[in-house]
Amino acid sequence: MTDRSFPAFTTDAARDLWTDVRKRAALLGAFNPIELVGRLDEDFKIEALSALGNECSEVVDPANTRWQLKPDTRRQILKALDGEGQLADAIAKAAPPDDFGKALTGVLRGGLSIPHDATLGVLGAIKSALQFAAPLVSVSEQQGELERVVASRELDAAIQSLVPLGLIGRDDLLGELDRFAAGEGRASIVVSGAGGSGKSALLAEFVRRNHAAARPRPIIWLDFDSASLLQVEPIDLMGELARQLSIALPQHRDALVAFRDDVDRRGVAGREISEQAFSGAATERSVLWALWNRHGLPTLLRDSQTIMILDTIEELLVQEDGRAEVLFDWLDELKASALIGSRVIISGRAGSELEAVAQRLDAEPLLVGELDNSAGSRLLRILLGERVDAVGGGNIYSLVKRYGGNPLTLTILARYLKTADATAPRELLSEAGSADFDKQYAQHALYRRIISRLRTDDPDLVKLAHPGLVLRRVTPDLIREVLAEPCGLGPVSVERASVLFDALRGQIWLVERGDTPQSLVHRRDVRRLMFRAMNGVAAEAALAIHRAAALYYDRGQDEALGAIEQSVEALYHRAFCNPAQALEDHELMILANRIGADISDLPEREQARARLLKQGIWSGAPSPSITPQQERQAQSLSHRRSRNVGSYNPASDAPGLLADDAFNRGELEMVSDLGARVIDEFVHDLNDYRRRDSSSLIQWPLWRVAVATMGTARGTKLGHYLSDRIISRSLKAEWSAPIAGNRKRSLTMADAVRAILALFETPWPDPLAYLVDRSRAPDPIDRLEELRVSRLNGWDGAERRPARVSIWLLPYLSREFATLVEAPHHAHPGIFIHTGAANWLDRLYDAAKARRPSIADVEPWSASDAYIELGDDTATRSHTGRLRVGMLVDIHAPVQAAVEQMSRSDIMDCAWEFERSLGTWPRELTASELRKNLPRDDSRWIGTIVETADRCGVLGKLVSVARDSAPGRLSRDTHDMFNRFATVLAKSDRGHR
Repeated sequence: MTDRSFPAFTTDAARDLWTDVRKRAALLGAFNPIELVGRLDEDFKIEALSALGNECSEVVDPANTRWQLKPDTRRQILKALDGEGQLADAIAKAAPPDDFGKALTGVLRGGLSIPHDATLGVLGAIKSALQFAAPLVSVSEQQGELERVVASRELDAAIQSLVPLGLIGRDDLLGELDRFAAGEGRASIVVSGAGGSGKSALLAEFVRRNHAAARPRPIIWLDFDSASLLQVEPIDLMGELARQLSIALPQHRDALVAFRDDVDRRGVAGREISEQAFSGAATERSVLWALWNRHGLPTLLRDSQTIMILDTIEELLVQEDGRAEVLFDWLDELKASALIGSRVIISGRAGSELEAVAQRLDAEPLLVGELDNSAGSRLLRILLGERVDAVGGGNIYSLVKRYGGNPLTLTILARYLKTADATAPRELLSEAGSADFDKQYAQHALYRRIISRLRTDDPDLVKLAHPGLVLRRVTPDLIREVLAEPCGLGPVSVERASVLFDALRGQIWLVERGDTPQSLVHRRDVRRLMFRAMNGVAAEAALAIHRAAALYYDRGQDEALGAIEQSVEALYHRAFCNPAQALEDHELMILANRIGADISDLPEREQARARLLKQGIWSGAPSPSITPQQERQAQSLSHRRSRNVGSYNPASDAPGLLADDAFNRGELEMVSDLGARVIDEFVHDLNDYRRRDSSSLIQWPLWRVAVATMGTARGTKLGHYLSDRIISRSLKAEWSAPIAGNRKRSLTMADAVRAILALFETPWPDPLAYLVDRSRAPDPIDRLEELRVSRLNGWDGAERRPARVSIWLLPYLSREFATLVEAPHHAHPGIFIHTGAANWLDRLYDAAKARRPSIADVEPWSASDAYIELGDDTATRSHTGRLRVGMLVDIHAPVQAAVEQMSRSDIMDCAWEFERSLGTWPRELTASELRKNLPRDDSRWIGTIVETADRCGVLGKLVSVARDSAPGRLSRDTHDMFNRFATVLAKSDRGHR
């Protein structure tokens, strides 16, 4: 086997042995190296083993030393064996004893079948073996079967955890779900109920019954308690949808896997691209659906009768920042064109938010209430197991009657009674009072009784376990610094706190492991059931803990949490302190958007305030201690997703936020009026200034003020005002600090402000001339803000340098680009198109000659590493200058606002003109397609039209049509701004210094 990477051996025997053993090791998992080489009785064996060790990783095994080839080495050896025709011989000689080796040789021989009864460990070894075999043989069939087996095992495990004893007392609800799944009634149903009522258990049993049916329906279960789905990105939803469908519908697996591969590639290459554009989110969704259509999935899945389950929806609804709208828009598209005839089950905690969802979807309600006394008694009997006789049938019925039929309450009750003595049932019944006793207090009394009987001999654990519910997480340090004194423990040493922590960790029905080995979190179901009563009944102790915890986190004492996480915990506990320490509006907004469903813990007064704040209703003037940046950050949380989530009328006078809101809505005169205040805000907060949700310079309020006013008398005044203000702050500003410290390359504050002044056509102040770095070589440009700064700031002196610009920042579908692409060998003075960009453009334009491309074809995500190089000498500067303008993403928002004023027929007429004159205009944006799409989701499609028009170099034409079709101040001002902006960017470098 030839290999240029052979190490240097002193003897042929060592080389030959090394060659032989690495062939054998390539078909093994973990192996004993001595067994592979033989007795180390000669030097050449030791030499060969040493060389092999450099290509292996050591596997932890208490019994003996085991090695395993590194993945890249294994791939290299297998590829070489296959290329030299030695693979079949190596497989024939192999007799691997391990699961991985058996699976690898089996699939390479072509005889591997997936054992349905294998452990998950064995299945994992098979999955790894298939990945190594994939470059050599076809493994698609085995991968599909493996996915189905693993999914079936995981489903069984999930159902068993949710319904370990079968579902009791819910036959009527199951019947309703069965009728719904069969197509009866409305197309959506909302399953609601209190915490612990058994909603997920009901759905699990429904899925189990469907799974066991002769002709099971495909069911897609999206649980928004999962961190991977909480952000509700369409790319994540589509990927998970395709994954589950490929398992449920194996006959369509190839198409679904191909779609998933495209989505995965876009996930890697496309996220940063879409961040550049105001309408990026709209185009992103349009591209995903175009990929779905490209693989023929609407036709393949037309008769699938898919059922969608959206579980734990309250985790999403409490955010109220637009995520829910993104989800429901995606769901509308799914039902209308992707999975026609699909039916939707939404499940969540009962409340006004869920009621609003039911109204929006015109869904049937299905309430999961408490079990009746009979069913509750039956469940409690089963949960008690062998202890049922000791508790007694009469006591069981009375306990259910007293404490209610909430399955979670009964589960906690059973856990306690199974370890308590014979007097426990009578004590619980006597402590609960009358049958009409308030259920919440009854459950709290139950919980306190259980806490008092913790399985421990340590009395201090009993003292801290109950009040400890106040904390969202527990660590040894929190026990010592926060819980000890309010719980009556007195001073606690580090060692003692560790002992108590370990004892608490053993109460697995109460707590589970947190984000580190030295942290615990209370089980969510138990904490939510008892938290409100804990704060009410033991108010004094709870208040003391809240105050101590707020101080602890304010001081940054938790080394396991970052500064932001500690700030959130401090805000959480301060929310429970007395009104004199009430949170400011901006603090409550940040908290409410960070703690998810735990917002339901907060006192009623704070929950009410949070609801008002999320509607944009602020309580009054901000505290003098709040910086403008803090207030912008807090307010933006309520409308960061999309300008079209809902009407937003901020009551605050934060000028940056007001300018942003006005700019996005095309109210450019208001942006101009706010200009001086935005400058004051910016200079006041200069060192800490960051754009609220993105570090992109082109989305700063100050940039938008400059774009809206440049080339006007107001713009000239604002430019001079900004220049005067920054001189006054010059000694205090961190001009060399990056404006985005989380990126490898980042513009400095000096770079950013110079470019803004250049937009205002105002010289860089002479007192700050020393800040201009003329020696710095230009980096490759792959962000639009970098292109703007490179263009506007220019280079001093006679020396001009080329700019290497990422292809997707440029209008590569424009006629100007088509001229470049069609030139012989892409030759043009001053412009060099790199091979990756040239190949991608050639494929795109050649394909467009045969058929109209899809929007997924013309999106640049598959060419994210493609560049062109723009020269900057005098002879070619006029031509390259036009290219350096790039995409006009900066003004997509007001342009969309102007286009939205047009009638839908005028929009389609405009699209028809573009499709007639542009061969690369995507087919989804042709008039015939828009006639179907616009009524369903006009905001997304108009956003996609705006970005695509810019990509095609016809954004100016679109703006002119909007001005003529929808005359008025908005369209006129947008048209004027577009012309001024394009003119300034197209000018030759003028050295604003």
